[in-house]
This record gives sequence, structure tokens and C-alpha cells, in this order.
Amino acid sequence: MVGGDVRRSLAAVADLLARVDDAAAPVPAMGADAGGVVTHVVGCLAFYAHDLVAGPARSPRWTWRAVPTPTWVG
Repeated sequence: MVGGDVRRSLAAVADLLARVDDAAAPVPAMGADAGGVVTHVVGCLAFYAHDLVAGPARSPRWTWRAVPTPTWVG
């Protein structure tokens, strides 16, 4: 993953938002609605941006935990 990949992903999200008026519109390929897809991509971009900023240094271990889905996410 490099900066160009992050920029292309962001452009894809902007394109989706430009074409879809309703965040609740289904996106069957993702098993979610448009708002859920945007939420997913933004979360991924935040992770990758952090990783790019960190550079080649080894990142500390991540502790993954389940969090409740916000009520505003379909």
C-alpha cells in the first residue's frame, strides 16, 4: 500500500457518494449499504494513512476488539 493506493481509494469513495443520493442504498457486493461501504473504506484509509506515516519502523502490536455498531450505520 502506497500513497497512490490511498488516493485511488478515496477517489472511489468520492465517486460512490457522487452517484448515490441515499446512504441506505444497498451495495450487494459488500453486503452493506452505501453508508456502510463509506464507513468501511474510511476506516481502512485511516489505518493505511497511519501505517504510511509511521514509515518503515515496526508498529506496536494491535489489540483487536469488537465494538458495537453505531446506530447511524444501517
